[in-house]
Amino acid sequence: MTVASLAAKLDAAKVPIEVHATDINRALAIVETRRLPHLPAVISTAVACHPGWPLYVFAPPDVHEFLQCNVSGYHKVTLGVERMTTKEYSRLLLSEAFWRVFREQHVLVFQSDCVIVRAVPSRYFQFDYVGAVCGTLDPRMFVMNGGLSLRNTEAMLRALTLMDEDLMSQPEDVAFCAVLRRGGFTVPTMEECDRFAIESQGNPSTAIGIHGTDKSYAPPELIDALCRYT
Repeated sequence: MTVASLAAKLDAAKVPIEVHATDINRALAIVETRRLPHLPAVISTAVACHPGWPLYVFAPPDVHEFLQCNVSGYHKVTLGVERMTTKEYSRLLLSEAFWRVFREQHVLVFQSDCVIVRAVPSRYFQFDYVGAVCGTLDPRMFVMNGGLSLRNTEAMLRALTLMDEDLMSQPEDVAFCAVLRRGGFTVPTMEECDRFAIESQGNPSTAIGIHGTDKSYAPPELIDALCRYT
């Protein structure tokens, strides 16, 4: 039932979609090296919820070719790899070059295992990074998952200058969260992250969407509640 509910959200997406960028300081970004059949719909829901936000797609040539029939008007960033491991993905997001691609101050990073159902509320732009709660549930130590996260690009670049080799070898969201919590950055509470998005927990009445739809992180009743609220 929950899988069907999420599938209905994607099926309702209007594909093809044209991105009409406006002069706003916010953007959408996705990195994907696979020609996934549901990728256009995932992108479509994100764009539909954020009209006017420029879209950046980081992908190899074959994925850009695949998307041409469904998505137009986006910033095409061509990757020189056919497939990307999770470690390679983290290395990409832990590179200065990645964050310097964006002209916008705030970027909503999403992945192909996300369903976005609402626009990002304005109150979250005060934070340098906000994402769904994952890992430990300790309010002082939890990780803000990067798979569906709003980031301040200037803060990400500054955080990179504060990382050592050990952090650079960690998953990118773990590394960024560790640096941001050292001080000098604006970081949300666990409650604020739960209101922002869902992975294994969260507030379905306020969450902009869910990450990890193919991994069964969230209990079925939480997914059903999110679908009922949208």
